[in-house]
Amino acid sequence: MATIVTSVADFRIGADSKLSVGTTGEAIDAFELVYLNGVDGKFYLADNTTAAKATLVGVAATSASTDSQFGYIPFSAKSYVGSASALWTAGKTYIVGDTAGTMMDAGDAASGDVVTVVGVAATTTSLQFVGSGGVTGITVP
Repeated sequence: MATIVTSVADFRIGADSKLSVGTTGEAIDAFELVYLNGVDGKFYLADNTTAAKATLVGVAATSASTDSQFGYIPFSAKSYVGSASALWTAGKTYIVGDTAGTMMDAGDAASGDVVTVVGVAATTTSLQFVGSGGVTGITVP
């Protein structure tokens, strides 16, 4: 499965995006996808291995070490992220990836993956979130 490789240096906050603040449960870098752990109330790197970890809350806007405050863009249909490099294919749908904190092309979903749609690429450098009303928690048979 093709993970979309992102870097802190490429990360750009979309013009209409709002920032929120949370506490990390592990080290997190800007541009990584995060979920909220319901037990300890901290943020961790999202992946598609379980429904809990695939429940996307947002994308990190700042980097932080474990048990530190960080900024993130909440997963909302009005938000988008940008990249200084061409990361996406315009018109393609991207989902939470196999590797913690990443996203991948929806066409790469495999048996057992818990699918959460992150967004659709408006351009090669802009990804529009679908928001919490989008597809989430569906396991590929």
